[in-house]
This record gives sequence, C-alpha cells and structure tokens, in this order.
Amino acid sequence: MAPTAEEYFPRGKAKSTQKATSTTTDNKKIDKDEKLFVNIFSEKDGKIIKKKKKSVGKKKVSEKPVLAIKYVPSLNYSQLKEGMVMGAVVSEVSDYNIKVSLPCHLTASLSIANISSIFTDFLRKSTEDIKSEDEDLSDVPSLDQLFKVGQFLVVAISSIKQENNKYEVSVSTDPKLLMATRIPDVGDLCMASVISKEDHGYIMDIGSKTIRGFLPNKAAEKHWTKTICTGSVILCVITKKDGGAVTLKCEPGKVYNNLKSEVNLHNVLPGTVFNAKINTVLDNGLKVQFGKDLSGYVHKDLLPKSLSDYDIDAQINVRLVHVIPTMNTVLLSARDIWPFTNQFSDVKAGSLFENATIAEVNKNDLILTLTNSLRGYVSARHAQTDHNATQPLKERYKIGSTVRARALGLDHFSGQVVCTLHKDKVQGVTKIDHLKIGEKVKAEVKQFKPEGLEVKVGAVTGFIPTLYLSDVPLKHPEKKFLPGDKIDCKVIKVNPERKRLHLTSKPYMVKNEFSIISSIDEAEEGVITEGVVAKISKAGLLINLMGEARGWAPASELSTEPVEFPEKIFWIGQSVKCRVKAVNPEKNSITLSLVINGANTKPSGKKGSLLKLGNFYKAQILKVTTKGLDVEVNENGVSIGCRIPVYHLSDNLSLASNILECYKEGDDIEALCFVHEVIPILTLKPSICQAAKSSNCVHSWESISVGSILPAVVKSTAKIGIFMNLPIWESVRCFVPIRHVSNFYVDSIQDIIEEGQTLMVKVLEKSESGKKEILGTTNVEEVNVNSSDSTVEMVQNLLGDFHFLRSHSSGKLAKLTIGDKITAKVKELTDMGAILEAGGLMALAPASNLGSEKPVPGNKISVIVLFIDYQMGVLEVSCDQSFVKKHTETKDETLEVDMSVKGDIILSRTQHNLQIVSVTEPTKFAGCLVYISDIGHMNDFLGDTDMDASEKSIDVQIKALTEKGEVIGVNKANVKDNNKKRSRTTSKSEGERKEKRRRTDSITSNADSKKENLPDIKQPKSLLKLFGQETKPDNKASVKVKTEPKKKKDRAVVVPEVTDTKMEVEEATVKPEEAMPDNVEKISDPGWDFSLTGVTLPAWGKVSIWGDEEESDLDEDSDKNDKEKKHISKKEAKRLRREEEKAAEMQEDKIIQGANAPPQTEQEFEKLVASSPNSSLVWIQFMAHYLQSCQYDQARAVAKRAVDRINFREENERLNIYLAWLNLENAYGTQESLDTVLRDAVQRNDEYKVYSQMADIFNKSSKFLEAEKIYKTLAKKFCKVKEVWIRYGLFYFTNSRMEEGRFVFTRALQNLEAREAADISAKFAQIEFKYGDTERGKTMYEKLVSSYPRRVDIWSSYADQLTRIGDVTATRALYTRISTLGLQAKKMKPLFAKWLEFETSYGTDEQQGEVRSAALKYLNSKTSEEPADAQS
Repeated sequence: MAPTAEEYFPRGKAKSTQKATSTTTDNKKIDKDEKLFVNIFSEKDGKIIKKKKKSVGKKKVSEKPVLAIKYVPSLNYSQLKEGMVMGAVVSEVSDYNIKVSLPCHLTASLSIANISSIFTDFLRKSTEDIKSEDEDLSDVPSLDQLFKVGQFLVVAISSIKQENNKYEVSVSTDPKLLMATRIPDVGDLCMASVISKEDHGYIMDIGSKTIRGFLPNKAAEKHWTKTICTGSVILCVITKKDGGAVTLKCEPGKVYNNLKSEVNLHNVLPGTVFNAKINTVLDNGLKVQFGKDLSGYVHKDLLPKSLSDYDIDAQINVRLVHVIPTMNTVLLSARDIWPFTNQFSDVKAGSLFENATIAEVNKNDLILTLTNSLRGYVSARHAQTDHNATQPLKERYKIGSTVRARALGLDHFSGQVVCTLHKDKVQGVTKIDHLKIGEKVKAEVKQFKPEGLEVKVGAVTGFIPTLYLSDVPLKHPEKKFLPGDKIDCKVIKVNPERKRLHLTSKPYMVKNEFSIISSIDEAEEGVITEGVVAKISKAGLLINLMGEARGWAPASELSTEPVEFPEKIFWIGQSVKCRVKAVNPEKNSITLSLVINGANTKPSGKKGSLLKLGNFYKAQILKVTTKGLDVEVNENGVSIGCRIPVYHLSDNLSLASNILECYKEGDDIEALCFVHEVIPILTLKPSICQAAKSSNCVHSWESISVGSILPAVVKSTAKIGIFMNLPIWESVRCFVPIRHVSNFYVDSIQDIIEEGQTLMVKVLEKSESGKKEILGTTNVEEVNVNSSDSTVEMVQNLLGDFHFLRSHSSGKLAKLTIGDKITAKVKELTDMGAILEAGGLMALAPASNLGSEKPVPGNKISVIVLFIDYQMGVLEVSCDQSFVKKHTETKDETLEVDMSVKGDIILSRTQHNLQIVSVTEPTKFAGCLVYISDIGHMNDFLGDTDMDASEKSIDVQIKALTEKGEVIGVNKANVKDNNKKRSRTTSKSEGERKEKRRRTDSITSNADSKKENLPDIKQPKSLLKLFGQETKPDNKASVKVKTEPKKKKDRAVVVPEVTDTKMEVEEATVKPEEAMPDNVEKISDPGWDFSLTGVTLPAWGKVSIWGDEEESDLDEDSDKNDKEKKHISKKEAKRLRREEEKAAEMQEDKIIQGANAPPQTEQEFEKLVASSPNSSLVWIQFMAHYLQSCQYDQARAVAKRAVDRINFREENERLNIYLAWLNLENAYGTQESLDTVLRDAVQRNDEYKVYSQMADIFNKSSKFLEAEKIYKTLAKKFCKVKEVWIRYGLFYFTNSRMEEGRFVFTRALQNLEAREAADISAKFAQIEFKYGDTERGKTMYEKLVSSYPRRVDIWSSYADQLTRIGDVTATRALYTRISTLGLQAKKMKPLFAKWLEFETSYGTDEQQGEVRSAALKYLNSKTSEEPADAQS
C-alpha cells in the first residue's frame, strides 16, 4: 500500500483521522515550519496572509486560499546536488561526450566513461586488447549508434564544478547511481545496463546487488536501436518479477507511455506517466493533482498547447521530471518524448536572428518568436544589451517589438532556443562555425606559445601554428607578435566539433587570392593553389593545403631539373605555389607539382652544367659537415659549388664517417663528377672511379644492352624497390624492384640496404620509349660472374681505406700497420681477454688470442697487431706466443698467387666484411697473414660466417698481392657456395663468436629427468622476460649444471635461467617475495620502473647495498665454516649460535642508529656510489632519486657516470645501467637521444641482449612500430638463434597480427637448422593454442607427432595444450594413442603417470581403471618381447 501524501510532502498540518480533502477542519494555528514553507513562492515573503471570513451566499470559486502559489517553481544550478536524479534530453552527440538538456534551461555533459561501469570496463578491455572467451571486442559502437538527438534519458548528477560563476555539470546513466535506493516493482521503469549477451537474451544490471534483469531477444528486437553492446544503458519497464530476477521489455512506445496508476515517489523514475487533474492555472504553468492527493507543477514551456487552452478539473497525462528535495516539489512535463524528434534541424548554436519578435515579457526572462514554430528564451542577464544595464525588463521591452538575437544553445527539453541580446555577442564572430576556410579576418594577439600564436577573433579563440606565422623563418617570433597587436589573418582550418580554429598570418597567403582546396573532393587536376611545406625528404615534399587536405610533390616535380637535395632549396614552413597533378580518391591522395607552365617555382643555377659527367676535377674543400664535403671547382675561370656526400667518400660505408674526419677546409682533392642535381655531385668511390677509367664499362645510353653489369650507387629506397645512380654520363633512371633485390625474401629493404651503398647492377630491361629508364637486378646470383675478382677488389679497396686513415693519423698510430710486432705491458686479465698498454696506446687481446700460456699482469710481452681502430685509438693484438714466434720467423716469406693454404681465423670484423687468417699449412709459411672477405660479393647481404664452432681451420686460395706486400685470398667455401646464410656475426673475434654461439644450443635432457622438453606457455610475458629479472643482481651465472645420478652413467642436465634464454619454466620460477630474506629491510619504491631494467627491487634482499660489507663478511665466514666443518659437536653448535645472535644484535643496533638507513639526499647517494661503484642497483637508485623531482638531465648525467665508472669486467652491471638509461630516454627523452644511447649500448655490450631488451621496452610502452623494427633487426642479424624467432612471432600474436606471426614461423624454418625445426614448430604450435587458432595448433602438433613419434616431450606438450583449453575428449584420445607407442619403459612411465593424473582431475574411477589397464597391457607386451629376443 502506497504511503499517503502527508508522508511525502508534509504541509505543516497536524495529523488527523479525517481525509485530506476535508475542508471543514478547524485550522487556526499555523506551525512555524509551515510559515517558512507556504510562502516560498509568494511575492510577499515572510508575511502570512490572513484569511477573511466567508460571506454567506457567495460562490466558492471566489475564495482565495491561504497557501496561494502564483508561479511554478524553477530549478537553477545552485540547487543541483550530486546524486539528484532527473529527466534529460540528448541535445548533441560527439565522439567521446554527449550534451544533454536538463529542466529549466540547464545543460550538462555525459562522458563516455559515465555511461555505465560495465561499458567503461568494456572500453578499457578493448583499448588494452584484453579479450575473454565470451566477449567480442572487435566492434565497439560509437556514441551516435547508442544515443540519438532528442532521446529522453534518466540521469544522475555525478559532479558539479563552479568557476567564475560558471557551472560545469556532469551526469551519469549508470544504473548503480540511478536505481541505488529504488526497489522497482512490476510496471515500474528502470534503467538497465547490459552485462552479457546470452543465447535467448541479455543479462541486465538494474543497479541492485541481489536482483538481475533479463531482456529477451524478442523484446530487444523492438528497441529503437539495433546496436546493443556490453554496457549499453536502456530504459526498460518491468513485466515480471520472480525472486532475484526480473523480466524487462524495452519497446519505446510502451516504455515512454507507460501509465502508472499507483504512485510511490520513492520507487518511480523520471519519465513515468501519471493521469492528473488540473488544480490551478498559474501565471507560468499548471498545478495538478495526481495519485493519492499528490501535487505537482507543469511549467508552460513543458505543455504541448498554450496555457489558455487548459481548464481547471480537466484531465491530463503528465510525466515525472524531477523532485526538488529541498522543497518537496514535484516537477512534471506534458510533452511527448516518443518518437524522438530534432525540432532544431535548421538552427544551430550561433545562428543570428535579425527580426525576432518579443512574445512575452516576464520579470526574469523574455520569450521570443523566432520562426512560426520556434520560440526563444532570453534570461534576464542576457536580455540586457550590455553588461552594465540594470533597467527592468518590462520597462525596456514591449510585446510585439523586434530585436536582434543570437542563439547560445538549443534546449531540447523545452523545445526553445536559448538566446542572448548582448551587443558583443550579436555583433562579430561568436561561434567557430560562423567562419569559413579562406575567409579573411582581423585577429588580436593574446599570447605566444612555443607551438604558435594564440589570437582572438571576435569571441572565438584561434591559433596560428609556427609554420604559418611568417613567410620567412623567425628566430624570435615573440618579439614581433606582442599581446594586443591587431594582425590580418586568413582561416585555414575550422573544426567546430573540437572547437579548433587555425589561421595563417603569412602575408603571401593572406594578401593573394588563390583556389581553396580543403578536401580531396575540391581537388581537380590542373588547379593552381597555395600550400606550406610541412616535411622535406629526398623523395619529395609534403605540402599542407587548406583544411585537412595535404598533397605530395615528388622529387621529379620539384623542378625541371633533377633535385637530389631538396633540403638545400626548400625549408619547413615555406609558402609554395603548386599545381594539382593527380587525384586518387581511393587512396585519398593528391599529387602536386611545383612545375607550373613549364617553369618551376624556384629557379636553379646553370653553373653546374659546365662540369661534364664522367670527368675528373680538382676541387678545394670549403666546408666539412656531418653530411659530407662542400667543395668548389674552378672550370674555365668560373667557380662552381659542388658537394661530395659522406657516402661517396668510400665503398665501405662503415669507414665513411672516419674518412670524413680526415679532411679539412682548404684541402685539395680530385673527384669524379657523378650526377647533376641542383649542384653537381662528385664521388670518390673507388668502384665508380675505376669504372669511369675502364674502357670495358659502358658509359652511354646507346652502349647499354640487356645483360650489362656495372657498378651503381643507391639513390633512395622505397617499399617497392630501390632507385640507383649509374656511371652513365646521361640522364638515366635505374630502378630495381624488390623481387630483384636479393636471392632471398626481403620484407623491408631498409633492413639490408642503405642510401649510398655501392652495388653491382645487371640490366634486365631497357626502355625503348623516349624516356631513358632501366630495370635492373642486384640479385647476387645474377651479377656474381666472377666472385673471386669481386672479393679481391673489395679487400683491396678496404685496405686502401685503412692506408688513407693511417696516413691522416698522428702519433704512433701513423707508424703502425697490421702484422707489426710490438712490445706491450699486460695491465689486466679478464674473462674476455687481456688489456695491455703499448707505447701509450691501449691494446686489447681477446681470449681466443691469448694462447695456451696466459699472460701475467705486469709483464711485458711481444704481441702482433691484428687491427687498428683509428677513431678510438685502440689496437687489437694477439698474445699467442707460438703465433708471434711463427709470424716473426716467416715475415720475410712471400706467398704466391693461386697457392692454396690452410689457416685459422684470428680476427673477424663483420662491419667491414673482413677476416684475417693465420696460415698453418704449409709449415714454411706458418704465421703469415692473409686478408679475406667474409662475403663472396658486394651484393651478398648475408655472407657466410656461420661456421661450425669445432672447425679449427679453413682452406684459403691466394688471389693477389698488394704493392705494400699484403696477401689477399678467398675462402674456398665461399667460392663454392656464397649464398649461405649466416648467424650471429657481431663478435670481435672468433673466440668471442664461439662463446656467444653457445646460446643457440638446444636445451637437452633425458625424458626421465624432465617431463617435457618444451614448457607450456602459461604467460605471454614469460617469453619476453628481461635479462636478470628473476636472478640475483650480479647476474653472473647464466647456466646452472646439475648432476643427477644414473644407473649406467651420470649426465649433466642444463637448466636455463631467465638471464640467458628468456624462457621461463613454471617449476623453476621463484616469487620475489619468497627470495627476500626476512631480516633485510624493505626499501620503498621511488617510482622507477624496474621491470624494464635488468634488476628488480625485491631482489635487493639478496645483496644488501646499505650494508654490503658487513653482510658479505658474514656470508664469507658462514661459507668457510660450512666448508671446514660439516659435523660439529653440541658445544661448537652453541658457540656458533651465540655468535649469530650477537651479530644480529649488532646489526639491529646499526639499523636503529641509522647506519644502514637508505640514502635520501644527493650527498648520501654520492657516498654510496663511491663505496659500491660497480653496483648497477646503486646507480639506478641514484637515477630514480632525480626522476622523483623530474630532473631528467641529472639522471642522464648519473647514467653516463655509471657506464664510465663500472669496471669493464662487470658486463651485466653495465648492461643494467644501459637498460635503465634506455628506459629513461624512451619515457622522457627524444627519439634522437634514444637512438644515441642505443648506438652506444650496442657498441659496448652484447648486441643481442641490447636489441632484445630494447624490443621489450618498446613493446611494454606500446611503441609497436619501433618494436617491430627492432625485431626485424634481430631476425636479420641473428637469424640462427631460435629464441629470436620465438620472440618475433610472439610479438605479432600478442598484438593480434596472426598472419604476420605465421609468416615469421615460415621464415624461421627457412633460416634455422633442420635439427631445430621440431622445437620451433612445437613452440609456435603452443603460441597458436594460446593466442591464435586452436585448430591450426592441433594440425601443427599432428604433423609433429607423425614426423617425430619418439619425441616424448612433443606428445606431452600436445596433451598439456589440449588440457588447458578444456578439450577433455581430445586429450583422452591422445593419451590412448600415446599408450600404443611402444617406447622404452623409462619414457612411457611418466606419460602413464601424467595420463592417470589427468583422469584423476577430469575422469571417473572407471576411466582411471582404463589407464591402469593400458599400463598393464604395455608391461605385458614388453615382458613377452624379452623372451623372444633372448631366443633369437
């Protein structure tokens, strides 16, 4: 039974047993509370109007009640409180926000995050790509699919912000807020949110923890929108209630017109319809009576007809809008809300009404007639023409007069336009959408920002980007544009939805009239327009047009002459006149040309044409830059400026930058005129210069024929191929398609070819039309006619570059050559080799070149120079005394051409494609040095350095002797097969390469020592673990060897750690909390992201950096005691216990006194790093100290100090610093600073580790394009490492790029050795089960078990994957197949145990009995075979 009206709205009367309608009750006293209540809406506040005595015989209608109310109460922003529930109408829908109209001309915003908590969680999962089995995140609907302008909503006030008398109201439609205190019954409205989609309907959240709603599919089909997704909010009516579940329907016609007879204001939602009787006609609305003696008010703005059309006691349907709790006042509406209508289709905010007629003049507002069917509302504040006017509205305005009004907003709730009469709003620009692209405006400067200039155009704020400020670059634009200045501008971009207005103040664009192209639809071929250069590359210019339109001007369209260096002519922000050359609507691209009417926009010089292509000229260096040499050539008395790019200094690009440093301003050189660009391009490349001098090489278009082979220089690279410059002294274009680049699949050309690289090109096609174009190939199989001669020429050019560097060196480096015998002093001996000092120069000897007798630090020994790094001033030497002796004895011996010898590779430099071989046979020449190349041709992009680690010598054939006596040979293996792919070749010596190659060895063990060789992938991040993340901070041990006793013999089982292979086995994982000792003080996290470095904060408990000396002493003492005494007496045990207790007390006293307190200041950190200079953990914590206060430069300085301070033997510690530094630059630095640190890290650390960690850093920071580049580099450099391909494929699968991941698997099979095919296939099958298609994973496993039926680990892994996905039937069938394999008992035993464990978890007792029966059957078959074997 519903409560009476007095319980909801007490009128101050004493409770009586009589009915509320009785008018005969004696009411002489009025409570004090009533006095305050009854006159809220009376014009005479605070005064009680006394009731006059009735005159007998007069009509009842003439009586004036005591509580007479003349006006319908209104609602303002100050009355709004958080949690209020009211009706609202959608007025505008954008991408991430919805504007709604509230009652009484109020507005609010509904954010996409406030629709419902379920929808917010759905959005988060879709952005983070977290997908469960029963969710489809592929299509997240846009807000315009879920909401429609004119739609009625029920909202709750979620927040109110006030600033400078302006209110910002946010609302929510979350059922948890709307239905929190309501217990809906059958027939009530409720707001529901979709939890999930089931077979027969939708599970709905109605805001209750104990009651769930269900919306059948048939009912959902009648909803106004067909887009119902997880989290969608729907206004429903309850049709059935059964315990903890209610059945809903959402048909709009029934929901929005649902008539409720019994009224309970505690449960009903706004939007509920009641039948009411008009009680009183007020000045601005109606007072009605509904339910059981409940009263409400309907404002005239919410009536469908005029106020005069309503009579007292007439019946009317009203809709609940809001209950004002402070007044116990019910606001109602009589307007229809279904179907949804947008009555403002022809009007928008900012529209100007020239002749608006005043229809009503009230005390606090004006009502205007804008059109025949449209009314306008003007508040008292906006009715004044200026801000200082105070004249009453009734004195200032007369009904029927006309005014100019501008629309401020659209009130969809009342159907009125909110207007203003202010002069500054009516005149000038007030809305962004009033402006058009290309329109000239006057702007006032507000302030200058680094990104551009903020200006004011009327009442609208605009922005002028830096590119559009002036026709010429300004060093100090803030001095030219001062606040308050008036400047002429032109509109270039308007976006009303985002409220963005972009202008230009370039005089060239503002003053000149030109065709406006703001979209691809407005672009037509031949149209001439203006644009601004936004980006410059050698391929062309990216030009910004008006609006969002952009165009691309290729390099061929920049001038009538070829332009090789556009950055020399154009600059960012330059205004250019351009012509539309082509439009492609499908690709949304516009091609532009700066060549207009046969002439380009920038005249080019003609001096360069005086130099003839193919001729050598003497030039003088004017300037040395990082990009090359600016030189000057005097020809016939004319000074011609030319350029030699850095890559034209040598054929060996790895030495080009070193050679560049040898040149100085004023030096004279002789160079070949190679290409005519805007300025002539000269070259010093030996291959091009020799081809120019050779008569065998073609140099003219006529002499070129299909099949001709000639050297070329890479001009630029593209996705489709490479463009080459040929030594043909005419304007000839050469293009090599990507399919003809190499003899193997090329995914990205930039990964194997760089600009300026020298390659041999074979002509495949020659254009017969007017254009001189050549289609060529750089495939090594096509151009490698004589591999031996090509190899010899490469080595000769390289040695020539070494001689050039030596001739331009100073000091002792200029006197040393490779092969010299010198005396050096041993300074230090490390695991990597030895550090020596030779006459003031640092020398390094790798471990492979130390010899059988390792040198003793402090001794002076004779060494042989193997390599000279002229840039760093470091030597690489050999300390092997047997080699030194042999080399000294055979120094005068001369090898002959075509002689075959055997030798050991004692030096390898893959960046230079150089190897040095020490001859071992014939013994007459033992110790002689031979230079060979590790590739068979300059077009060989992979080379052949993947030799077996056990191979001690190679066969070499002598091919040439240089003038300086150097011997050049070729590897016979390269001559036979020069297309063999290589694995990791980045180590500096053969010994180092053998050491690094050990990480590619497979993990082997017996079946009885490991249940499964390939562990199941339980977490995707397990394959992407960072180095040392689960290990001790020192990270010195990378492989643990455990010896397990066997019956026949002992075998070493290699257990990989995270540091080495990055493969995480679940059984071996240790939680950081478990690894932390209880007695070690935990240190608070300073905010540093340790997950992207090689150290973890919880691991500090293993090595205490606050008291490391004391703790290490205790550890050493305990270790010694353990070693000395394994069995101790009771007396000795008591003594040791007392010592331990005493040591613990001393440690506690230190902690109490602050001796071991963590450092807090910079001085304390300096003391700490001074005491522990080799601890990466200390340095990283020091960096984190600066990061807390955003002092990034100081953190970088600490990182630089750390890498220089840490002992070079502590490789892992130095690597940890670099990883932390890379993490810092990735988070807070620029791309340039990150690249610089990465290059340094690669040079000073294991290249494989650095790239692997960099890929993890990019992946974790959601920089997927950069991560993909790193993985491609890893795949190129370490194509023989299995873990690289696993990481690469897992990267694609975890980012939902399945096809690319499967292609990586194909490439892995092509590059890895055949013995690793099974392991890599099993791993990718696991990945398919986890992230891809389970059926494809099953197919892969079926192929594996059929090809390797005796591989127990593959069978076990297959069963684990089937069990994980819950396919019990398939798993049971697989175990049945396994039981019939007939393998050895020691292999079958763990499989049967695993099957029994599976049936224990998923099967019945009967099925467990089947396992035992199968095992017994296997044993019987084996026992029956043994006698047969004995008899035979």
